[in-house]
Amino acid sequence: MFTGILSYEGERNFISQAHPAVRILWIFSSFVLILICWAPIRLLALNMIAISLLLITIHKEKAKLKHVLKTFLGILLITTLSQTIFFYGYYIGEKTTVIFYLIHPNVPIISYLTMGKGVAITIEGLYYGIIVSLKIFFTIITAQLFIMTTRLSELFYAMKRARIPFKIIILLAATLRFLPITLEEFWRLTTVLKMKGEKTTPRNFPNIIRLMLYNLVRESVKRARFLAISLEMRCIRGKIYLLPNKYETHASFFLISLTMLEIIIAVML
Repeated sequence: MFTGILSYEGERNFISQAHPAVRILWIFSSFVLILICWAPIRLLALNMIAISLLLITIHKEKAKLKHVLKTFLGILLITTLSQTIFFYGYYIGEKTTVIFYLIHPNVPIISYLTMGKGVAITIEGLYYGIIVSLKIFFTIITAQLFIMTTRLSELFYAMKRARIPFKIIILLAATLRFLPITLEEFWRLTTVLKMKGEKTTPRNFPNIIRLMLYNLVRESVKRARFLAISLEMRCIRGKIYLLPNKYETHASFFLISLTMLEIIIAVML
């Protein structure tokens, strides 16, 4: 599941046809813009652009598209709720408008933990939760698009041209390679524990965590050893070659234009 989402998409599309340097410029600009942009209308417009790019990229794989959108919408909902409930402004004494209380301030233990505030849903917290959710949603979709349309060799070649040390490049390679595999392993372990009848009760949590950590660490160490052996056998000493590929000028121009449009939306409008 996760290896399918967080992996390079073999099919050619207009993003993958752009030059790697242009793609890196696009992803870097997108991340900077999402950090400085706080206006909800602008964030909504940026997210609409990102969703449109995602639909264009994997529109032929309906099952994968459905799964990706469901995952992202779940993250959006969870982020909105968590940021709304635990809005910092309410607890430090800022002026807020309470919609309703999830836990009333008069509840003894909760009153002590929240300094007499309780747990409340506020208008300001809801607004802040939506803003943060839109930021995270845009970041995840943009990162997903970059991973799906960029080979590791292209990314590393561009980093090598930028004179980034080889050790950092290898570290990034291991991270990008192991992240989806680790998430997939976590999902499989969860399924296996459920099939074995392990009860997910608070009393049994330490045992479940111990089993999962043991297997995750063991598998990660095993893969790291395989990677080290592979690098040694291939005699890699800082040499990274770009696989032959044909990049289209019009695709690079389109991606640059898209980057300029995002800058105009986030900063100038």
